[in-house]
Amino acid sequence: SSVVAIALTSLLNAESNVDATSYTTASVTPSPAALTLVWVFNEKATTPDIPTIRGNGLTYVQRQTVVATSPLMRATLFVAAAGVPTAGAITIDFGGVTQTYCAWMVHSATGASGIVQSATAVATAVSNFSIPLAAITGVINTVIAGCSDKGGIPNAGTGFTAVNSQTSELSLRMLTERAYLSTNNNPNFTSNANDWIGIAAE
Repeated sequence: SSVVAIALTSLLNAESNVDATSYTTASVTPSPAALTLVWVFNEKATTPDIPTIRGNGLTYVQRQTVVATSPLMRATLFVAAAGVPTAGAITIDFGGVTQTYCAWMVHSATGASGIVQSATAVATAVSNFSIPLAAITGVINTVIAGCSDKGGIPNAGTGFTAVNSQTSELSLRMLTERAYLSTNNNPNFTSNANDWIGIAAE
């Protein structure tokens, strides 16, 4: 039988540098036959808080969250299983605690049944940033990763293709990348020597 690759598509990317306790995205329409993945990056003067998200009639589950100290930023990955989504905004809620910045990237992974594994990484002053995963379980799987790069413009690394980028008002650059039908378990990004935070998944 033929192998059907998982297709990763960008649905939305945006940011806000307004101080707020919650942020509302533009309307998105997730595919009913796909995982919906949302990367959230947020900042505040002290340790940034972990958000919850809701919308589209889906149940978004936090898969990973990680904090970097330079800059002080949190990255969180949420995943919603395929269902019967409705068009609409996603609310990113910080439980009444004010954040100073928030960015989001929303993606659809058609043909995916779930997340096999995920990992996080942070790094300071490096030009090649990687988020190592354990060994990939099968050649029909897709490896995806999202990062934030302080001060430069990230590029997809060896074996990966850029999916979506978001340029920030705060000298931050976000990028997602993917590798289809791959056993490459080292999602990586390149730029000049910058500070990074990211989350990857199989």
